[in-house]
Amino acid sequence: MSKILFIDCFSGISGDMMLGALIGLGLEKTYLQQELEKTGLKGYSLEVKDKNLNGIIVKDIDIILKGKQVLRDYSEIKKIISESSLGEKVKSIALKIFDELALAEAKVHGVDKSSVHFHEIGAVDSIVDIISTAIGLVSLGIEKVISSPVPLGKGQTDSMHGKIPVPAPATIELLKGLPVYGGGFDFEVTTPTGAAIIKALAEEFTDFPEMIPEAVGLGSGKRKNKGLPNMLRLIMGSSTGQDKGLIRKTLYKISTNIDDMNPEIVATLFEKLELSGALDVWIENIYMKKNRPAIKLNVLSESKDLEIISKEIFKNTTTFGLRIEKTERIELERKSKKVKLPYGDANIKLGYYKGEIVTKSPEFKDCLKLQKKTGKPLKEIYLDVVFFFQGNST
Repeated sequence: MSKILFIDCFSGISGDMMLGALIGLGLEKTYLQQELEKTGLKGYSLEVKDKNLNGIIVKDIDIILKGKQVLRDYSEIKKIISESSLGEKVKSIALKIFDELALAEAKVHGVDKSSVHFHEIGAVDSIVDIISTAIGLVSLGIEKVISSPVPLGKGQTDSMHGKIPVPAPATIELLKGLPVYGGGFDFEVTTPTGAAIIKALAEEFTDFPEMIPEAVGLGSGKRKNKGLPNMLRLIMGSSTGQDKGLIRKTLYKISTNIDDMNPEIVATLFEKLELSGALDVWIENIYMKKNRPAIKLNVLSESKDLEIISKEIFKNTTTFGLRIEKTERIELERKSKKVKLPYGDANIKLGYYKGEIVTKSPEFKDCLKLQKKTGKPLKEIYLDVVFFFQGNST
């Protein structure tokens, strides 16, 4: 069973709220500080204390800055992380969050991504929040992140350029294509850093996932709310997929009818969509008005990939509009194993129901390479992959 982290951002999300909640889950401050030292960052100290919000004890984080702060652009931050002695998985997660943030800020301010300065969300403090989030996820063994829909708030907030609307332009840029709502707050509740964490990490969005809860962490925000406490709740647990044999996912089906495009162009679209994150792509033959033969293009996508997939469809087809339907998919737990054959290697995909293998499917691309290499019929290579897998697994 995989370890799940559910981000319950009922009162918004920011970098310090995320860090506080991770510490509440069990991320040890001493370990965190030791890991942060690997970045070589100076000029700050980390303070963790308990705060009482509506009778609930939560972790409140203060990153206390010392002396004049250096404003770093994205390329400098990327260099700090890449050249540090942090673990590769921590680096990968931190860079993914910063990349999302830099892309959004670059678009909002009309500058190149590499030269984006993170003055809007601080200097060392924002770097510490994001790297600490990556450290926490890896140290806690999180394999999958799921989030609730994200509240945004409304009104105005201050920036170095003056007052700007809430949600901040970078925040809404980051959350395009994801489920959001106002939340009834008259102020900013989700910051660009919080939005970048959600965008980079969340694989699914739901009010509450099917899981076995094991630990809860609560992180405090800095603003005092009327009504709901200003906190972020993280719930860590394990999936129920292996126990029940099935995994339920919320996905989106994108479809469009096309009757005026060269079929040769359609054929090239499949690979582009798969590279953009499409889980499945298929075409149906249909008839449209005036009995014109046409095709219906269908794409299955996770919410985080909706925008980029839609962009690829508009760029590479003649359609003027897309239909998007929310759908549920129930699937087997999947694993991939490498099988050694006398004439090469090939992967086999395995489907599990209640811990038992019920489906075996040789990887087509691997088998095709072996077919070109050996000249053996593809169907014989498929049989060999299954035969040698069974022989090695007994």
